[in-house]
Amino acid sequence: MHEQPYQARIRTILADHHRDLDPRHVEGWMRAENGTLDALSTRDFEDEVLLAISACEQAEPEITENLAQSYGL
Repeated sequence: MHEQPYQARIRTILADHHRDLDPRHVEGWMRAENGTLDALSTRDFEDEVLLAISACEQAEPEITENLAQSYGL
């Protein structure tokens, strides 16, 4: 599967924070909160990744997967 544009950035932030999560899942939670990610500054993007990490870790895995799929991820 082809990695979406934001997923490389998300993957880097996940590695920096020693988290082993699917970047698609993180992006799904980010899009649920923000819709579009284009307007986020670099700092805001990282902050949103950290919030999405928390959501991923708290939600049931199937909910997170369904959310990612709902955004075509």
